Amino acid sequence: FEGNDMEAIIDLGMMQEIVHCETAFLQVTNHLVFYPRSVKYYGSKDGKKYKLLGALKNPSPLLAISKVNDIQYYGVDFRVANIRYLKIVADNMGQVPDWHNSAGLPAWIFADEVVVR
Repeated sequence: FEGNDMEAIIDLGMMQEIVHCETAFLQVTNHLVFYPRSVKYYGSKDGKKYKLLGALKNPSPLLAISKVNDIQYYGVDFRVANIRYLKIVADNMGQVPDWHNSAGLPAWIFADEVVVR
């Protein structure tokens, strides 16, 4: 996702009881790929009306001294939710920060795997 927030909807195929969601995100600072500022998980029975299941902020906010190239999991536990659709929204920083050698260019979010329990 270049320069915009990530929004992904997963159809679980049928109603499921879930209690945990997590998504893996990549950060490679030299290649303009950064962790999201926050991630929110929503659930829906019909794919139209969504309810917030859980949210979390980036536990390692990006700083000028950050040179972390790694994978970070954004996971959240919640009360049992009976849903069919899971929506994941990851907040992109928008533009590469001023201190970066590519300042002003669109920042990327790279998401890998989604775990649902």
